[in-house]
Amino acid sequence: MKTDPLFSVEGKVTLVTGAGGGIGSSLSRAFLARGATVAAVERDPALLEQLAKQVGADERARLHGYAFDLMNIELIPNLVERIIAHSGQIDVLVNNAGINLPGPANEVNQTDWDAILTVNLKACFFLAQEVARYMRRQRVGRIINIASQLGIVGRDNCAPYTASKGGVILLTKSLSLEWAKDNILVNAIAPGPLRTPMTEPFLQKPELVQAMTQVIPLGRIGSPEEIVGAALLLASEAGSFITGSVLVVDGGYTAS
Repeated sequence: MKTDPLFSVEGKVTLVTGAGGGIGSSLSRAFLARGATVAAVERDPALLEQLAKQVGADERARLHGYAFDLMNIELIPNLVERIIAHSGQIDVLVNNAGINLPGPANEVNQTDWDAILTVNLKACFFLAQEVARYMRRQRVGRIINIASQLGIVGRDNCAPYTASKGGVILLTKSLSLEWAKDNILVNAIAPGPLRTPMTEPFLQKPELVQAMTQVIPLGRIGSPEEIVGAALLLASEAGSFITGSVLVVDGGYTAS
């Protein structure tokens, strides 16, 4: 695929977590299509196999899958070391993995709270911390954290999720300040309602879709592919003066 050099990610080693899911799969395929090498981290090996089947032979040669559960925070250094040993470097980290266990706030238990905060926020920080050790030696790096519009505005039945994504946004800003001196740019993308495997059960309810589209100025649910442009901007030279920012991709929902 011919790409404007300003937005090029060709040759960049890109680590994507949650690489087999809706957004993760779209981003992995987009980076591969533009000449990047992708270290695809995914808890479910079957999703890694599915991702490999969705790309061509040349892209498959640059796709390296790592079955890894981000609940295992203590093993993150080993994961990063394996990726560095195989690919030589990490140029871009996309902290995309996330989970949600919707339910009323008065019914949330510690197990669910800990799972959501661990995957969505704690793993995001410790993976960024570990990858930044290598980026610091390179004197260059890009970290893109996938937050959510629900890290900006609240919503019922999602208290742990909104807490985690709000944390991702402020974590992004703090890390960007600390690591700017090392030329490590840290930004976040906050997607709005997208049609993904995580949201599909909710989008099967016509009344819910109608209610959601009524408060989205563009009047529709988005797709994971609509996150790609934002990610390429932040990963490429086009985004060389952007750090500490949150790029909201939500059809205008949070503008009102």
